[in-house]
Amino acid sequence: MVALRQRLIVTGDLDPAAGSSPVYDSYVEAGVRRFQARHGLNMTGSVNGVTLTALNVPVSIRLRQLELNAVRLRAYSGNLGHRFVIVNIPAALVETVEDGQVVTRHAAGVGKIDRQSPIMNAKITAVNFNPFWTVPASIIKKDLIPKMQKEPSYLTDNRIRIYNQGGQELRPEQVNWNSDEATRYMFRQDPGGDKNSMGFVRINIPNPHGVYMHDTPSKGIFGDDFRFVSSGCVRVQNVRDYITWLLKDTPNWDRGRIEDTFAAGSRTDAPLSQPVNVYWTYITAWAEPDGLVQFRDDIYNRDGLGGAAIASRAPTAPAANEPDEEALLN
Repeated sequence: MVALRQRLIVTGDLDPAAGSSPVYDSYVEAGVRRFQARHGLNMTGSVNGVTLTALNVPVSIRLRQLELNAVRLRAYSGNLGHRFVIVNIPAALVETVEDGQVVTRHAAGVGKIDRQSPIMNAKITAVNFNPFWTVPASIIKKDLIPKMQKEPSYLTDNRIRIYNQGGQELRPEQVNWNSDEATRYMFRQDPGGDKNSMGFVRINIPNPHGVYMHDTPSKGIFGDDFRFVSSGCVRVQNVRDYITWLLKDTPNWDRGRIEDTFAAGSRTDAPLSQPVNVYWTYITAWAEPDGLVQFRDDIYNRDGLGGAAIASRAPTAPAANEPDEEALLN
């Protein structure tokens, strides 16, 4: 306990006046919460496994992270636009910015280690309400075929339809799931936020990687420390607030109409009158305006420093109330 106090004092998370008592008192708890907040962890106030691992990252690695990210941040020091969106992949966080001020902040679900979200600059052009979801070819082979071999009712249960090259709909039992036959077909999921992989909304971002931002029916991920769960796309918490900001300058798309469109459940597209710049970045260390230093795990090992805290934050099994890692959900 004395060592923990000293560690929190050194990092500036605990006032030296708290002393060297061996008791885990309210001062230590507050210091742990502050440390957790600076490392993107749930502020439990207790030293759980992920917090302990973060506490044990050597200061040399933290200093090197700051040096590396200072270089990355310079790339965003120019004119990013009057209104823009920042996606920080290691932080699994989305921020909307207007006139230099953060307007909304959203927890996000981003790409898994083996299906990484790309670093890119693009423009958001439209919001699709109640979209269809067409299953990407890579997911058909990696996820859908194995899923159907184990759960033959999966497509029907999740309202995913099969179409051949002539546009004719096939029944699941017409496909040989013990072969690659399914890779020749198109799989499209019907609209509907309760089942559709994109939830109620898709945010279009034309780009060469084929990724986008969207809602999700699995809201439970946003409360997790580890939110590297998608196949490359970005899931956005509180998506209604997010698209309200995106459509703010688009005529006839106020919050009232957005809510009405959600309630109607109809397929509707809302092109932005002015596309909004969006930057998918990879920042693992930065200082806030008040000087508070933030660190995140180098989840994709782009810092090349070992990513000491990654292993302890990766879930070994899906939570009981979540589908099996949402293998087919982007």
